[in-house]
Amino acid sequence: NGICDVYTFTDVSEFFLRRARVRFAEYDFVEYRLFNCDADPRLQGLASGQCNFVVATNVLHATPFIRNTLDNCQQLLCPGGMLIINELFLTSAYGQITFGMTDGWWLFSECRDPERVGQDSPLLTWRQWQGLLPKK
Repeated sequence: NGICDVYTFTDVSEFFLRRARVRFAEYDFVEYRLFNCDADPRLQGLASGQCNFVVATNVLHATPFIRNTLDNCQQLLCPGGMLIINELFLTSAYGQITFGMTDGWWLFSECRDPERVGQDSPLLTWRQWQGLLPKK
């Protein structure tokens, strides 16, 4: 019918879920839950193939293994579903200083993600994203 029955807002921390509950309180179709995109969604109570869309905004880069993270996101999609990614491409000195102190920024390096070996930032280039995402 073109109307969203359920929109599941997720975050890895309760902090952002609390803020989202306040911000989107008027929308009764929004549900809120903790979700770590680096871990198997099924182990977090999410069924495979349950989402028409997965929207990931500036979160995928902050995981230890980007290929594993993308596989987890794909697992959530129903046939014909779409993964919508909004990520930065370029690292600036300001970005490194600001986000370099946050949990997750250096996970790729600490875990030696093979997709980002030798990088000084977890952000991927356009070419890297093209190589990781399926062609459709």
